[in-house]
Amino acid sequence: MITVKRQLKSITAILLVLSLMFLIACGSNSANNADSSSSPAATETTKASETPASETPTTAPKKDPVTLTFATYNEWMTQGTGMEEVFKLYEAATGNKIKVEIYPNDQFINILKAKFATGDVPDFYAMNAGENGMPYANLEELTGPWVDKMVEPVRKKVTRSADGKVVMAYFSPLGYYAAVYNKKVFADAGVKLPLMNYDQLVEACKAIQKLGIDPIYLMGKENWTAALFSYIGGVEVANLPGVAEKLATNQAKPSDIPEYVEMANRILALKPYFNKDFMSVPLAAGIGPVAEGKAAMTVMGDWYYDEILKEYPDKVGDLSIMPITLGDNFVSGVATYDQHAFAVPSAAKNKEAAKEAINFFMEPDNFKVLIKPYKGATPLEGYDVEMSPWQQEMADMMKQNNIPLTETNFSIIFGDTVDFGPIGQVYQEILAGKSSKAALDDWYKEYAKINKAKQTPGF
Repeated sequence: MITVKRQLKSITAILLVLSLMFLIACGSNSANNADSSSSPAATETTKASETPASETPTTAPKKDPVTLTFATYNEWMTQGTGMEEVFKLYEAATGNKIKVEIYPNDQFINILKAKFATGDVPDFYAMNAGENGMPYANLEELTGPWVDKMVEPVRKKVTRSADGKVVMAYFSPLGYYAAVYNKKVFADAGVKLPLMNYDQLVEACKAIQKLGIDPIYLMGKENWTAALFSYIGGVEVANLPGVAEKLATNQAKPSDIPEYVEMANRILALKPYFNKDFMSVPLAAGIGPVAEGKAAMTVMGDWYYDEILKEYPDKVGDLSIMPITLGDNFVSGVATYDQHAFAVPSAAKNKEAAKEAINFFMEPDNFKVLIKPYKGATPLEGYDVEMSPWQQEMADMMKQNNIPLTETNFSIIFGDTVDFGPIGQVYQEILAGKSSKAALDDWYKEYAKINKAKQTPGF
């Protein structure tokens, strides 16, 4: 019995060992199978079978083409601008289309205002920069690399004062208001440039007059030409603390500000250096006397370059342009900032696409196409623009002598919201014999009346 029991125990032990071995073998096979599933081939198979369809990598969906509506003056699209060409570049690059709507020059602003009133606005439009055309309140903010490259006066012009956002994209070269001068006459008189203050301007006039030449040639029959002295030379007064704020908000009259009266008196003090017939010379007479060396300079602008090139091709190199000032401590290069600019209405149907289009136009290479065939200083730092020799020489003079670029006296003071009225009559009247204070007061009465009718704040 004992032997049988021992045998049964032995058999049971053997069966137990065999069972354990079987279980171990099964476990080993499971582990091997698990290991094999981590091999590259198995992994890819598993991922392919287990990855949800929503997570399968795909390319970004292609946007459907958009047709943007664009509105502007008839003249801007038909007289040699580069807009048509750059629009074609945009269409080719994006697949989008631009539908151009042009309107008569004298009707466009009123038509656009009506569209804003009804909400039937274009996706973007182009007009002169500033709020004289359309208020900035209902325009989209514009962003892009070009925004940080705007020269400061341009940035100021296209920025909404309420929130500091840029709302227009300026795409016009800058034209200088300046003194057109004869280099040879200045050299013969021993005048060194630039003239950094009013005293140096007067001394230059005295030296030139000794040569028997009129220092300043004024085409004064049109009353606004004498006012250019204040446009260009009065920037120092405009920048004095409180002056702009007081005048623009009607807290003071021009004659209440001693520095403003002094500026007018300094223009009058230049009268002995004008051509004797200045009151009867029309603008149509041109600046031939300056080109011929019969006069030393005229206060006008860089736009005379093409005229002199055509009429006096052998003398155009003898002339150039320079900044002047009526101040004691400040001179600036004065330019215009109220030319071509894009804007996007907040109510536009395709405003995001329109903003992207403007960023395309403002890229350096496209910008150069856009501004053809105009010449002038660049509104965007680092952008390559074409300048006339006069404009280049002016820019070089400013850079070499740390002369800043600014707006005109009246743009700094009155901005886009105040109508400064018949400024031309002031200086023509002063040169004709009226006292500076009386002429300034008569001017104030006129512009106050205009602004009261327009309900300008402060008037």
